[in-house]
Amino acid sequence: MKTEYPLYEKPDSLLELKPITIDQLRVELSLRLHSLANRRSTGAFLDTALCYFEPWLIYEVAVKMMPVLDWGEDLEFARQRQRIIESVVAKLRGAGAVEEGVLRSADYYCGKFRICLGRGCAAPTFLDRSLVPIRPEFYWGKEYPGVADINEVINRRRLTGLADLRWVAPINREGGMS
Repeated sequence: MKTEYPLYEKPDSLLELKPITIDQLRVELSLRLHSLANRRSTGAFLDTALCYFEPWLIYEVAVKMMPVLDWGEDLEFARQRQRIIESVVAKLRGAGAVEEGVLRSADYYCGKFRICLGRGCAAPTFLDRSLVPIRPEFYWGKEYPGVADINEVINRRRLTGLADLRWVAPINREGGMS
């Protein structure tokens, strides 16, 4: 049975997330890149150009930093979760972290991407995901305390199911989120 999700609607207003700082976001998100806790997850990963995060992970990070934001997993609260995610992404955009050029349009907090996984001559596996693209400079442009070292992240990638990542490409650059 397929879970039904409401179509994306841009919220009328974003939340003030003053207790959540850019430095906290930088550290929390860097620790989730190629997390060994989610060996096969595309939730947070790095390719040769960008770092990608699924929206649910952005929500999880926000709730960890501000537990009062937790709306649970019920479908009826999907729009509230989207508003939280978009508020966090707006904060990241303000810091210049989001790679705008690969999003569908400036109105969306994430873009649709095709991920190609495969090893050797085996037939590749393709996954289509909605992801938030973050510039690597946000983490490793200079020294930031608490941010996972790039070499550590690359070593974690070797231990995950995404070690076979061939490429990531934006798809459906026009239209609404579905």
